[in-house]
Amino acid sequence: METQLKEMVWSKVMDRHIPSDEAYRVYDIDDVDGDLVTIEFRDENYRYTIDDDKYHPNDDVYFCEVSQEFYSTDDDFTNSYCGDYGHEESFADNDYYWIERGTASDHWLYYDNTTYCVDIDQHVHENDGHYCDADGDYYYDCDSMPCSEHERNEIGDYHSCKDYVENLNSQYHGHNTQFNIGFEIEKNAFHTENGDATDEGDQVGWYDLFAGFETDSSCGVEAVTHILPLGSPRSKARLKVFDMMDEASKVINSPKDITCGGHITVSVNGMTDGYELVDKMREKLAILYALYRYRLKRSYCCSNKGIKKDNNVKYAPVHVKDCKVEFRIPSAVANVKQLKLRYDLMYKIMHHSFERRVHFEVFLSNIRHIIKKMYNGNDQKVDAIFELAHHFRRYLIVEETSSNINEFINHSNEE
Repeated sequence: METQLKEMVWSKVMDRHIPSDEAYRVYDIDDVDGDLVTIEFRDENYRYTIDDDKYHPNDDVYFCEVSQEFYSTDDDFTNSYCGDYGHEESFADNDYYWIERGTASDHWLYYDNTTYCVDIDQHVHENDGHYCDADGDYYYDCDSMPCSEHERNEIGDYHSCKDYVENLNSQYHGHNTQFNIGFEIEKNAFHTENGDATDEGDQVGWYDLFAGFETDSSCGVEAVTHILPLGSPRSKARLKVFDMMDEASKVINSPKDITCGGHITVSVNGMTDGYELVDKMREKLAILYALYRYRLKRSYCCSNKGIKKDNNVKYAPVHVKDCKVEFRIPSAVANVKQLKLRYDLMYKIMHHSFERRVHFEVFLSNIRHIIKKMYNGNDQKVDAIFELAHHFRRYLIVEETSSNINEFINHSNEE
């Protein structure tokens, strides 16, 4: 019996003797000496931690999602821009870049979502890099590009503005809202201090709101905003954007006709699948369908009205582009007041789709003051829009086409 006892050791946590040659040391919090357990008990109740080469209780360790390893402490742990939780060293060793500027500033970002910019010799969020056709490189600062054939204050050719778009929703620019928004403002001509600007090369002016100006194939000319912060009614971001809109009123209030549109593009920081955005917004998008229902009859909004993932095409009311969602259904922007109301409406749609989801009736109640301003205080028109929104909601959710909206869904599209 004495020989047998010498070959056994006491396990406090197991509350019994175990064979000494089958004993493995584990450590509880603040337990310097540790305890002995069997390997089966250890593997079931403890985790190996790489930072101190010990085993600790399952509930007292921290899992690094990047390296797929456990640590004994959460010191030096952080979240990447996309929400991955891990140890600082693991990010550095596993294809993440530390971002110092723009959208993802002061965060680690996975390399697939970055762009290297030659002008600053750094990686930035992919939305912050601007491609130059002339040399095939990306630039952070559009003014550093050698490739532009026109200045940002004059009308360029079709789709030339993409070279100048900057993300103004970043800590670098003093804003960091969850939601991003951009507007395309199509006009027949731009009013300027020196008359109307209609052709490539015509001077428009310098505006903080706009990335640039370009010719438009359907309408005439188009102003493209930067990526803007989409903020709540009392936010500094909203105040700043509205100030920029007021400054650009000459352009925004320029003439338009039925061939012009008012495309809006939104995204959510940290979300990379545009169709995930659509699915969360789907119900609330019924209000856009109700407001701009006559656009559904036009050729440029005639496809994929039900927003099906397997039928994602450009000429549709909603077009998914990677992590962004473009709404092509809004009609042309008439003036600054209308643009501000659309900004506020889009915030409510995003807020009640991602931050504070509410019943559709509550959502309509929360946007009533905005829609009422759109219709100059006419409650009857607001009620009619809300009634149509209910029908479009059923269509977008269960593909039910009532007689109230059939002419817009199943219309033989005109040019």
